[in-house]
Amino acid sequence: MSTTTTTANANSQVLLDRIRTKKARVGVIGLGYVGLPLAVEFARQGFEVSGFDVDESKTGLINAGQSYIPDVPQVELCEVVKAGRLRGTSRMIELAGMDVIDICVPTPLRKTKDPDLSYVVKAVEAVAAVLKPGQLIILESTTYPGTTDEVVQPLLESRGLKADADFFLAFSPERIDPGNETYTIKTTPKIVGGLTEAIGRAPDGSVPALAVPPEQFAPSLRRWLTDAALRNELRRSAVLRRSTLTAWTETTRIIGEVLAGTTTKVGMPR
Repeated sequence: MSTTTTTANANSQVLLDRIRTKKARVGVIGLGYVGLPLAVEFARQGFEVSGFDVDESKTGLINAGQSYIPDVPQVELCEVVKAGRLRGTSRMIELAGMDVIDICVPTPLRKTKDPDLSYVVKAVEAVAAVLKPGQLIILESTTYPGTTDEVVQPLLESRGLKADADFFLAFSPERIDPGNETYTIKTTPKIVGGLTEAIGRAPDGSVPALAVPPEQFAPSLRRWLTDAALRNELRRSAVLRRSTLTAWTETTRIIGEVLAGTTTKVGMPR
């Protein structure tokens, strides 16, 4: 076994132990309609959570126990803030103290209808500036397939640390449906695609999880599109409708099977 593999295994075991015992410190970047519900739910499950946002009005409201997101009941927010399990900050340097960092910044559509990744890039650059061995970085912002590998990973590795050797990287698409009282942050399955199977299996302890290793887009789509929420996301997704897929015929067949209810598993491309 190589030194790199040994180090990676040791780092992952330490991280998993901290997650399982709820000693992991969780950072959520972006405290909007995706990030704040996620941060509150992590805190409600017993994790110590820091919410990061450049908008100090948001961090101030959080620290005062005041919710500005309709899907986050003020009583729940106030409870975790008073318990010392959630705080807001604009000091990105404090990302260095996190074990897990979840990036939930917006990706508004440009005039060309493709996602604007400028907020993602700024968030990743802030993480890269303080990145340390053993951290798990999760991209949750809505984006196109390949962003994790082609944009996020190179930025994080730009200072010398390597993914899967020194730190861990995953993609977990946001599943928030604002105003939906049936499928909430707690009751909607969380899907995680890690660079390795080990990270894909890492439990977050806060929401039901279906975790799989990343695969090529067409083969994984069969498992990716099974539940109703994901099928609805596909129907609404301009990005997917416009994507150039190398195996379009196979993909079309898979979509037909999924929408006909013949597929039974869930998977996730990066």
